[in-house]
Amino acid sequence: MNISKMYESFLKDKEYAVGVSPKTMIYLRNMGSKHFLPIIAPAKDEAELRKLVLEATGRIQGLRRARPGPGQSNEITARSKNTYLGPLRTFLGWLLEEEIIVKAIRVKKLKVPRPLRKTLTFGQIVKLLDYKCTIKSRMFGIARIQAAVALMCDCGLRSSEWRNLKIADIDMDRREVKVWGKGSIERLVTFTPECRKIVARWIRRLPERSVYAFPTSTGRPVSGRNALRDLVWLGARCQIWHVNLHLLRHSFGTIWIRNGGSVEMLRRCMGHANIQTTLQYLHNDTADMEAAHSQFSPLSRMK
Repeated sequence: MNISKMYESFLKDKEYAVGVSPKTMIYLRNMGSKHFLPIIAPAKDEAELRKLVLEATGRIQGLRRARPGPGQSNEITARSKNTYLGPLRTFLGWLLEEEIIVKAIRVKKLKVPRPLRKTLTFGQIVKLLDYKCTIKSRMFGIARIQAAVALMCDCGLRSSEWRNLKIADIDMDRREVKVWGKGSIERLVTFTPECRKIVARWIRRLPERSVYAFPTSTGRPVSGRNALRDLVWLGARCQIWHVNLHLLRHSFGTIWIRNGGSVEMLRRCMGHANIQTTLQYLHNDTADMEAAHSQFSPLSRMK
């Protein structure tokens, strides 16, 4: 049993057969070499592999920061540790699928607190879209992020999806946008006439030879860091604090459910492979709960 060689085969399978992104490949390779491969590599058979997996899991769960930053504890969050355990869990599942091991080797995730997802209100979204920038040096970036906000709040796009979007992928007549989601999976998403107005106004500002719909001044796709910088600046001008790019996607999903939209259609719009991910947006909607509570709670009949 050559674990190191098997992990290389696992990576090639993910890259060529499954078609994961280059970013995911770097993550799988780095996490493996750093956190568990050196520990499980000496395994000569399945029984020994099980023992070494337990050892690797224990070490990951006991990780602490070597050099905490200012005001930072040396504790690593359970969410981060689960991120380190993810590639190990996936690799062990692959070994079972390939029949290299006979019985599944389970690695449990650590329990992570799951607070309700924060979202923007409809009024806050309108504020972001209606803001008029008068600072010359900011005009291009703010117009770009406002068009992106329109797409994220109207279609539920991920940050990477709209940042790498090409003008050719947007059909203004049919009001459709072709999106490449996670795992290089293509999907078509429709958008409203209101969104079309904002996006069309932005695209008219771009040079004729532009390829990407949201480029920098050099024509390359805008980076996530610069997009976040523009959004935070815009949010501050609208008195909306702690805003981020993924918050807009969450807001789309929550408002969709609140307005009575279908969970299955929402799954297709957002590009979720598993409907359980989409069902999380049901927990953010309290409108139905309020109506039922005001009718059925024992104190609702008090005057």
